Amino acid sequence: MSKLKCSIVVLILDGCSVEAFQRAKTPCIDGLMEEGTYNLKCKSIYPTATFTAHSSIVTGTLPNTHGIVGNSFYDRSVGRVVDFDVEDVNKYLFSQTLMEVVEGVKVCIGEPITRGSDITISKAKVQSLELFEQDVYALNEAIRLVKEYNPRLTIINLPGVDGIGELYGPLSGEIIAHLETLDELICDLKETIEKIYDDYLFIILADHGMAHVHKNIDLHEVLEGLNTITCVSHRTAHIYAINEDVREVVNRLEGDGRFDLVLTGEKLAKYHLENPRSGDVVVTAKEGYELSSKRLKGSHGGLSPNELFVPLIVNKPEYADIIKNADITVVPKIVFRYLREVGAINIAMEKLQYNDPAHDW
Repeated sequence: MSKLKCSIVVLILDGCSVEAFQRAKTPCIDGLMEEGTYNLKCKSIYPTATFTAHSSIVTGTLPNTHGIVGNSFYDRSVGRVVDFDVEDVNKYLFSQTLMEVVEGVKVCIGEPITRGSDITISKAKVQSLELFEQDVYALNEAIRLVKEYNPRLTIINLPGVDGIGELYGPLSGEIIAHLETLDELICDLKETIEKIYDDYLFIILADHGMAHVHKNIDLHEVLEGLNTITCVSHRTAHIYAINEDVREVVNRLEGDGRFDLVLTGEKLAKYHLENPRSGDVVVTAKEGYELSSKRLKGSHGGLSPNELFVPLIVNKPEYADIIKNADITVVPKIVFRYLREVGAINIAMEKLQYNDPAHDW
């Protein structure tokens, strides 16, 4: 008797808020929810930024451990800013990834964290396409690669969800229609997997949500005259005081009135940012404000409910216990539990080969 042929799929709806997800008509995902289990108050991490959140999803660790404290950071040891939109984030990741641990063929599509992947279609490649074509391409490529390579682990990130939400708004007609289009392709992917594999684990989640924004804050203007370097992750920023009194930086920010959180020193530990790469000050704008220079209608990075809470869906009901009150670091725990269960089933199936043939699997 052969072993179970199994597949694990992790699908990330980049920047999809719970409310947008609930407004969209998604019969395929709804079917996965009905047959499995879900949590619509799964927590992202702080800052609710792409590179930080994806690092937590694929390593199961928090920023203080994996070291990706934002979309960029100031490397004090060499005196320069490391921007992950330009440099390979994988070189700076301290923690081990799922792809480095899971045996078999591993595929990453549109995913920024790819270390350990055997077959990769980069996030940059996916985002080189027209905005509304990016996620369609990613899912079609996933179907193609599943057919061709039968991977054990497939991680798919859909960055177009985030881009559309930022450009048109987190609850816009454009983002709802896009999610409904994606649902049809997710159904095609699910049907492809069911034809090839004996069993599969399907996890769907968002890395972070999204909030409405309508005004921009220029941190350089706020800190004018102070010797600082700012590394912005949309609505949150790390600020590095270069031979500057941190208290003066804090006073400027707290006196401005447009910021929710101004964190220094031991306060960083409460948010799992006690890491040498973190700024001397970490600041988050109040709702409605964006810290980057981009003019956006939707953004993230902060801790408002729309940014922090995300959907998490698993196609197996017996995983309800592990996803209850979970945050996005739970994904590797789900994957490893599934692999242990598959391993146990395979051992049992092997032993049953030697039993009375009337009592088969």
